[in-house]
Amino acid sequence: MDIQTFDKLVERETQRMKDVMCSKSADYADGTDKLFNFKLAAELDGISSIEALRGMWLKHRCSLRQGLDELLDGKDCRPEAWWIEKFTDDRNYSILLQALLIEKYFEFVVPEGWVVAYNDPSGKHTCGWYVYKKDGNLLLWKNGLLYKGGCSGYQSYHEYAQSPGYWPTEADAKAALQQYLEKQDVAG
Repeated sequence: MDIQTFDKLVERETQRMKDVMCSKSADYADGTDKLFNFKLAAELDGISSIEALRGMWLKHRCSLRQGLDELLDGKDCRPEAWWIEKFTDDRNYSILLQALLIEKYFEFVVPEGWVVAYNDPSGKHTCGWYVYKKDGNLLLWKNGLLYKGGCSGYQSYHEYAQSPGYWPTEADAKAALQQYLEKQDVAG
């Protein structure tokens, strides 16, 4: 296949992946979370979202493998539309897995209703990063509990980020929030 034809194939299939992903969202997402079905399946089966995706993806991979085995065994090639559907689903499952991995391991996004912010009212580098839940006016402390009234536990004798409600970096504060939310998911 010449380069120009191949480049057109890549463009066409990339658009197809996007079209399919968007069209299936109505059936497989809940309007706010593209990964909803994997999370629901995980909850129903008592497994992780990644394990749920693996099971669903495996069904597609088995079908693709069956088509390849038929070709290698000298049987007639299935219709092009069948192959396109299998390839598109396979590529989309790769993207969905990437999204689950990003969400769980690589990039934590502070959920709506929570704030991670820097506080240094004196300008003397005394407080640090805090985690605040808007609903209920609650601050997360290093002990993993929420305290009402926005109390950080800061005292004048505390060094930078040593009070119970402050972290030294934004990444530390986000990691604390992520850990807190994961514990709530397990307990909830």
